[in-house]
Amino acid sequence: MTYSRNKSALKRVQKLLDDLLLAVNNKSDDDVVFTSTNPNKLSYQLHEALDVADTFTEYTKYRVIKEHYRIRVRFDRVIAECKTKPVDAKAILSGQLSKMTVDDADTVLEVIGAAIKNNLNEMYFPNAELIDSELADLYKWTSVNGYYIINNYEVGITLTKSNPGELAYEPTRLSTDKG
Repeated sequence: MTYSRNKSALKRVQKLLDDLLLAVNNKSDDDVVFTSTNPNKLSYQLHEALDVADTFTEYTKYRVIKEHYRIRVRFDRVIAECKTKPVDAKAILSGQLSKMTVDDADTVLEVIGAAIKNNLNEMYFPNAELIDSELADLYKWTSVNGYYIINNYEVGITLTKSNPGELAYEPTRLSTDKG
């Protein structure tokens, strides 16, 4: 699929490009995060706009964004990762090691027990296919203990300490009000 070479493609996300350009000019090594309900579309629009900047001379100021940032999609956001940021291999390795797959826990009590025992940032339970009432019971524990639940339905659940946004499970609240 090719990008549009129409100036309107850049103008559509020009405010976001201005934010990125400001970060580049301030010599910031921080990543820039844009929350979106459709992050894949936003990422495409940003890439398309940067392609337009390469085509038209009046937008040459935006060309440095490509050199400074790598655009990535994550769950409910688009992240412009700084390419010049020093890599902290120890932090990356620590983050990866704090994730675990627990195959032998498939009930609420086993999931809670594994979470207490391991106390990791993220744990995946591929065999825990919990029904709504069990998920509600687990939610009571996780909400008090700093975890979020991601319900993967037929392929288990994930407990994470990082807020997954819209993916976070919350039990449905049935209203008893009439009228």
